[in-house]
Amino acid sequence: SVRSALGQSIASLEVIVVDDASTDGTGELVSAMAASDSRVRPLRSGVSLGPGGARNKAMDAARGEWIAFLDADDRFHPRRLERLLEAAATHGADVLADNQHFVFESGGRRGVMWPDLVRPIRLDAEAWVRNNVWSGPKEFGFGYAKPFFRRSLVESPRLRMLPQLRMMEDFHFLLGLLRRGHDLWIVPDPLYEYTVRSASLAHGGSRHEDILR
Repeated sequence: SVRSALGQSIASLEVIVVDDASTDGTGELVSAMAASDSRVRPLRSGVSLGPGGARNKAMDAARGEWIAFLDADDRFHPRRLERLLEAAATHGADVLADNQHFVFESGGRRGVMWPDLVRPIRLDAEAWVRNNVWSGPKEFGFGYAKPFFRRSLVESPRLRMLPQLRMMEDFHFLLGLLRRGHDLWIVPDPLYEYTVRSASLAHGGSRHEDILR
């Protein structure tokens, strides 16, 4: 995951890694990476903050113009950030997301999150909520979208995730952005690799594998 962020085609970036009170050696591994690459910025939490709290800690420390989230078991396409920046310029967008490839624990790759997404779409707050109602067993709401947004949008006035949420924290965070009058552009390019795990919090990875076979 960290290597995929460091391997982006744009050189100017920082990779903030929040170690959310792990006990698996993550802290030592990230510290070693930071020692060899100054772009890696490790942050350690003494207690588990959960996904929303960990993202808040990273946003508090962020210094770049744009922010992108990356879960610990997922990966970026090498040109993800470059292509999202290009899309931002094309559409005059401040909040974007992209399609996603499914990658299973076994290493297999199968399909994309939204196969019917063939051109960029623009969602306001109402459309965001409406498109997160699942209407069939093979459809995924846009709540799985991984946002890419200007840091200034969440600094004044300050906007952070609800740390008490252990699921759908991204959905509520994006809704907060859109309620401020910003629109979300979703591009059809699958530039984010979403790892499906049987122990996933998001509805259970086994269900995803079943419906994608």
